Amino acid sequence: KTFDNGTICASEQSVMCDCDMEPAVRVEMEKQGAYFLNDEQIAKLGKFILRANGTMNPQIVGKSAQVIADLAEIEIPEGTPKIADEFPIDASIGQSNHSYTNEKLAPILGFYTAENYVEICELAQKILHYEGAGHTFSMHTKDPKIVDYFAARIPASRIMVNTPSALGGIGAST
Repeated sequence: KTFDNGTICASEQSVMCDCDMEPAVRVEMEKQGAYFLNDEQIAKLGKFILRANGTMNPQIVGKSAQVIADLAEIEIPEGTPKIADEFPIDASIGQSNHSYTNEKLAPILGFYTAENYVEICELAQKILHYEGAGHTFSMHTKDPKIVDYFAARIPASRIMVNTPSALGGIGAST
């Protein structure tokens, strides 16, 4: 999501992981520069991501996390390369108050956890059907059975495994 400030449409829009993997994924994301917003910051940025008509706010496109935070009037640590926002699996996908499920051509990620891969797959389907069906899906796993499970169910024309989505989506790593 930090490559070119997330302007490639195949960039990851959300991160989803099993609840038991959440602590390790969160630590790795933070190690890679993600900053997890608190509830107040999530609400403020959420109001800024989309315009009143539900389309992406052009002020965020290709901007750094710091510029976006400044525009949304939230404080993040200086030098933060990407912003992550945490939501439960029952989040209101596609509702007007849930702008994080929309495509964000910026270094902003939704972060979701679920009990198991079946629930994660269902969540991914909901998000893709809301915004992005037929486009791109990326996953990281060592289990070929999980790859097969998702490949049979995910409504995307490109499913990338164990590669960054932005680079895989343009063919640089696939």
